[in-house]
Amino acid sequence: MIDCIVDISHYQKGIDTTELRGKGILAVISKATQGLSGVDETFFENIQKCVADGMYTGFYHFGINGNGKQQAEHFLNTIAGLNGIMVLDWEWFKGAVMQPSDVNHFIKTIFEKTGRYPVLYTNYYFLQSQKILDWKYLRACPLWIAEYTKVPHLPKQWSSWAMWQYTGGAKMVMYDNARSGIIDRDYFNGGVDEMVKFWNANSLG
Repeated sequence: MIDCIVDISHYQKGIDTTELRGKGILAVISKATQGLSGVDETFFENIQKCVADGMYTGFYHFGINGNGKQQAEHFLNTIAGLNGIMVLDWEWFKGAVMQPSDVNHFIKTIFEKTGRYPVLYTNYYFLQSQKILDWKYLRACPLWIAEYTKVPHLPKQWSSWAMWQYTGGAKMVMYDNARSGIIDRDYFNGGVDEMVKFWNANSLG
């Protein structure tokens, strides 16, 4: 298990990926889209920085209540031509939670159009609270579990997790002039070689 991944969005605007690389971060997963039309204002800049610094990249879609197929198409249109892993972020959101049926449509659309399943980012307790009637597409996705405990709970539909977001409040130097900020940090369930294989197997491009 290696602590070598961070995930970012506009909350880390102006991040210096060279600083991250110097702290042992190998991969950065950036927020790309939200809902039917939202695009994170820092997405393209973040990806360019990561590529320039030779880092592994990923992109996530923050799912909310609305047509899952159309959300997937919006996500794919935004990340077209980029190389990295795809992620669906499914969590609680101000009374506008993405419905399980739309989650399935999102995953199905991604798979049909790319031949790859997105990674599913979620929380164990949130997942248990959802009335999921069909697990076919969900359990086909590599699992990225978010749980700020010593050991994450594993949903019974998966035999293992791929990534674990163990904190949403890590403080580290990540801006120019050695300035610090707050960032999410994540373990990969394996060593560096396994992480590289995982990225290569699940990436677009």
